[in-house]
Amino acid sequence: MKEASTRRKETRTGCLAMIRLRLVESSRWRLDEVKLEHNHLFDHQRAQNSRSHKKMEAGAKRKLESVVDLQVQTIKLYRTPAVDAVSYGSSNEGELSNHVDSLKRLKFRNGDVVALHNYFRRAQLADPSFFYIMDLNDEGYLRNVFWIDSRSRAAYGYFGDVVVVDTTYLSNKHDIPLLSFSGLNHHCQSVLLGCGFLVDETIETYIWLMRAWLTCMSGRPPQTIITDQGKALQGAISEVFPRANHRLCLPLVMQSIREKLGEVGESEIFRTVLNRTVYNSMKVEEFEMGWEEMVQHFAIRDHEWLWSLYEDRERWKEALDNFESRESTPALRTRCNYELQVSQLYTKEIFSKFQEEVVLMSSCFSVTQIHANGPIVTYLVKERDADGDSIEAKNFEVVYDKVGIEVRCICSCFNFRGYLCRHALNVLNYNGIEEIPSHYILSRWRKDVKRFYNPDIGSNNIDISNPVQWYDHLYRRAMQVVTEGMASQDHHMVAWQAFKESLNKVRLASDKPS
Repeated sequence: MKEASTRRKETRTGCLAMIRLRLVESSRWRLDEVKLEHNHLFDHQRAQNSRSHKKMEAGAKRKLESVVDLQVQTIKLYRTPAVDAVSYGSSNEGELSNHVDSLKRLKFRNGDVVALHNYFRRAQLADPSFFYIMDLNDEGYLRNVFWIDSRSRAAYGYFGDVVVVDTTYLSNKHDIPLLSFSGLNHHCQSVLLGCGFLVDETIETYIWLMRAWLTCMSGRPPQTIITDQGKALQGAISEVFPRANHRLCLPLVMQSIREKLGEVGESEIFRTVLNRTVYNSMKVEEFEMGWEEMVQHFAIRDHEWLWSLYEDRERWKEALDNFESRESTPALRTRCNYELQVSQLYTKEIFSKFQEEVVLMSSCFSVTQIHANGPIVTYLVKERDADGDSIEAKNFEVVYDKVGIEVRCICSCFNFRGYLCRHALNVLNYNGIEEIPSHYILSRWRKDVKRFYNPDIGSNNIDISNPVQWYDHLYRRAMQVVTEGMASQDHHMVAWQAFKESLNKVRLASDKPS
């Protein structure tokens, strides 16, 4: 009662900045309206009333406040758990550390943040499905940013099975702390699936970014995520994507091994042995034995970093190769029916890769049954070496299910690259299967699949009293017609006629008395 009767200083300025939300389910809110324009600056002096300021010594507060500039004057759109969970214990040292952490911000130049924000606003006006989120600290300074356009969001629906998280530009030698998400399209070209600027490489920051990205993708995690060796990033992925397969990018692993081992890593002999051990090992025990011989021969068994990498070896037996799309028309190189079949289905780049497997079928000179368990038969396929010598032949075990027409080779080419290997093809041919089963021709590699890069149009449940939702609802559906109308000349004419008819109907409706 005492506080309620005390007159307080008027602080309102008539600012119209606001965020309006509506509860649509018991635990789900819908963002209805946002106005970002303020008519005042951010008042840094109000931070003196925070609990963290009250517990800190005056000298420490002045030292921290002296490093704060007034470049970023904006609202807080999103807060990280790391900022919200600031401890208010009795230890001044802990309070100081927490406060310093909350002041971390992206080191942009003057005007960069305003330019970035203006770009996001313009992009969202042109594309309502353009998504961005800006994470600010307690002082109002920009910590992290994430953004993605509608085409990338739509592309994830087609190529979101394997996602690469590239942190190359987060290192200190680059001025822009950029992180990107990417996938691989049906031409084996890299396709962008989102970008972010990060203030640091802590697990809290990575968790914020991964959750923001997952929100854009309607909560649908990828099957496999490929990253570098950062422990913080690995921890964040385990937290946000617990069911996804996390793998390390093999080319980066190989590069790191050579860099970390100094003179040994620069040795041409070591590189040859390393490549042979990693790339030529078909079975786990072959890799284990080859690695043991390598570390003994080069006296690097006690190298701490190498040992930690070896302990994590299950994550880097896989890699993702990026190739440029070829524009040449595929020409058949054999009389094999498998080659003819997929030449009409695969995109050019994937066909050229599969074609190599068909050509190399001739290097496999023996298919022998070694075990049978009902309809499941195991074969041994012998393959000549690169010089055509059958004496130094390699053996490949291939399991074939006669009932389900399923084939699985120990080289794991299908799991690794998405098409069958020469060993599996020989076993299919041996069993009289004239065409590759449809479940081994992935739709992600097909050239006859129509892919429309329009965003999810959402539901029809809108607030009929909200003009913002009217616009968003109509825009999404109109863009769907535009995208599909670009598929061919006939599609274009149908879409154009539909637009004309719709416009006439709308005008007639507006002429009617209300």
